[in-house]
Amino acid sequence: MNARRSSPADVAACLQFDTRKSPPVPESRHHLRALDRIARAGYAARGAVYVIVGGLTLLAAFGMAQKTDTEGAIRTLFDQPMGTALVWLLVGGLAGHVVWRIVQTLFDADDHGTGPKGLLVRSALLVSAATHAALALYALSLLGVAFTGGEGGGGGFASTAARFVGSLAVTAVLAIAFAGAAIAHWIKAFSGGYAKFLDADARTMTKVGPVCAIGLAARGIVFAVVAWLLAARVFRIAGEDASPPDLMDVMDYFETLPGGKFLLAGLGAGLFAFALYSFALARWRRLRVAAIHD
Repeated sequence: MNARRSSPADVAACLQFDTRKSPPVPESRHHLRALDRIARAGYAARGAVYVIVGGLTLLAAFGMAQKTDTEGAIRTLFDQPMGTALVWLLVGGLAGHVVWRIVQTLFDADDHGTGPKGLLVRSALLVSAATHAALALYALSLLGVAFTGGEGGGGGFASTAARFVGSLAVTAVLAIAFAGAAIAHWIKAFSGGYAKFLDADARTMTKVGPVCAIGLAARGIVFAVVAWLLAARVFRIAGEDASPPDLMDVMDYFETLPGGKFLLAGLGAGLFAFALYSFALARWRRLRVAAIHD
């Protein structure tokens, strides 16, 4: 007896991929079509940054390059031939990502709702907008257009808050927040939750899905290590500092562990996978821009 050959629909059902398409954007809504392109450019820009971060980290594990963080990735890009033009393109993409994150937050483009979980997710999206805005400002500072003031990301806010409520309290809150972000990334990775945001067919998802999961899991590990480093400060295992550890601190921590070289290489490969996940979002992300005014 010949077994029936599985169709792409069967595969999608088995893997529980959401194959529904985004609502089409009417031709008359040119501003929404522009928002769609801006959002995709933003994901592509984030992917470009993490390609450099992941690639250099992987090479650094074997002594072939210097490890770097997101700001270092932009500096690396700036130092290349036509670096100024490339960084200007990156700034445009990062600005697009900031705009899309704000739209996601204010207009609930992904239908997270107004319950406690939905508001928490939307707040995290707003934090993402702020961190990418800081990264765009850093890129502009390399171009001689802006001055960042020396503290990117959440460091400035954390330091200000620490003056009012104490550095220990701020550190504890940040540790909990980063631990929550790590868990959220792992749930999204291992449950396949990322798939419902992708408009890719079943065959594509069988190829892209594992890469997305690895990338999300790797970024979750970064957040988890940041949470651990912050917790170490709370319990007096490490020195006090209101500013959260950054990606370079995570890499330095990996190098202190047994087999640190291989752990660092794994982190680099994972961050490279996160870059590919970002490119997948740029290509297949379900952007419900047509439903914003519905």
